[in-house]
Amino acid sequence: MSTSAFENYEQDIRQLLNAIQTRLERLDDFQGEDRKAALKHCERDAEEAQQMVEQLDLECRMLPTAQRTEKMSIVRAFKDELDTVRKQIRNSQNAMSDASNRTELFGGRSLGENSKSMADRERMMQSTRNAERGVEQLRDSRRVIQETEEVGMSIMQDLHGQRETLIRARDNLSTTNENISKSRQILKEMAKRLVRNKVLLITIISVLLITILLVVYFRYIADDGSDSSNSG
Repeated sequence: MSTSAFENYEQDIRQLLNAIQTRLERLDDFQGEDRKAALKHCERDAEEAQQMVEQLDLECRMLPTAQRTEKMSIVRAFKDELDTVRKQIRNSQNAMSDASNRTELFGGRSLGENSKSMADRERMMQSTRNAERGVEQLRDSRRVIQETEEVGMSIMQDLHGQRETLIRARDNLSTTNENISKSRQILKEMAKRLVRNKVLLITIISVLLITILLVVYFRYIADDGSDSSNSG
C-alpha cells in the first residue's frame, strides 16, 4: 500500500469516527424513533469503520518492518477508539431500552406486578451486562493476541534479515579467503621468480668475472712470460 492510499483510508476512518461521535453527543436532542434512527446510523457507520480498519490492518501486515511498526500504531489507535465508540452506542441503546421498558411496565400494571416485573427485568439486564462484559473481555483478549502475533511476526522478520546478513558476511568471508589464497600464491610465484633472477644474476656476474680474469691473465701474465722466454 502506498503512503497516499494509507492516508486516504486514515482520513475516511477519521471522518466516520468523528461523525459517530457528533451524533452520540447530540442524542439528547432526539426522542423516540428519531433517537433510535440516530443510534442505527451510528451502528452502520461503526460497522463501516470496522471493515475499513480491518482492511487497513491486513494491508499494514504486508509492509516492511520499519513502515509496519509506525502504521500499526495508527491502526491500534483506531481500534481502541472504535471500541470506545461501540461501547458508547451500546450504553445509549441500553439506557433507551431501560427507559422504554420502565414506561411500559409502569403504564398498565398494578404496583405488585410492576415490582415483580421490574425485578425480573433487572435480573435480565444484569445478565445481559455480564454477557457484554464477557464479550468485551474476549475482544480485549483477541486484541492482545493479535498484538502478540504482530510482535512475533516482526521478530521473525528481523531474525530472517539477520540470517541473510550473516549469510552475506559468510559469503564475503569466503571470497576474502579465496583472494588471500590467490595473493599468497602470487607472492610465492614472485619469490620463486626473484630467487631465479638472483641465481641468474650471480651466474652472469661470475661468468663476467671469470672472463675478465682470463682476459687479464692472457693479456698481461701470459704475454710477459712469452716475452721473457724470447729474451733468454
